[in-house]
Amino acid sequence: MYEDSNSHNRKHSDHMQAKPSNMVLARAYIPDQPFIGLLPLDVAFKRGTVFPNLDVTYPRI
Repeated sequence: MYEDSNSHNRKHSDHMQAKPSNMVLARAYIPDQPFIGLLPLDVAFKRGTVFPNLDVTYPRI
């Protein structure tokens, strides 16, 4: 059952290419979001956030 536990890894590593050492994996962009107050709790629970500037309405599909 477990004759060669590394055989699976070797099969996939043969197809992998070397990655450059200076490659950037990810970079986050977070714009400033000034504090403009809080929504009332009854409204916040319905909208899923207490911050009005994060209350984004997405179109229904």
